[in-house]
Amino acid sequence: MDDPVLAPLVRADLDLLREWFKDPETAARLGGMLPLEEWFENTKSLAGQANWLAYDGEAPVGHACLESYADGSASFALLVRPDLRRKGWGKRLAEAVIAHAKETGVTILNGYAEGDNAASIKLMESAGFRQTAGPDEDGFYTYSMELSGGHPA
Repeated sequence: MDDPVLAPLVRADLDLLREWFKDPETAARLGGMLPLEEWFENTKSLAGQANWLAYDGEAPVGHACLESYADGSASFALLVRPDLRRKGWGKRLAEAVIAHAKETGVTILNGYAEGDNAASIKLMESAGFRQTAGPDEDGFYTYSMELSGGHPA
């Protein structure tokens, strides 16, 4: 298993994401992206927003999003192809996003997970993130990593 290659998300990729959203866990956790066409159009107009489809060779393995802010912080979201979960792709995607964030000067990287999302919490903690806030009014906890020195915040 190689590191994933991140390619900019294009409109043609939405059909693939639509298939992944048929998975109940994906729909429950990332339903705020629906409808995908509207979400895609909105993200194109946001400064600091990057969306990628991640590949292992020719095979798509996930989706990653990084939203950078003027204060040097950024937030990220990941979606692993449903049939590839619990095979290490989430951690590999997180590592790729962290590397990109460092390269672009992000100083604090934040991820968010609902308290019952054990897989996402485990992923962030294993990647070096530390819980820094939560739960918020929507039940999300914030996990942060300081990138300037490469150590958790």
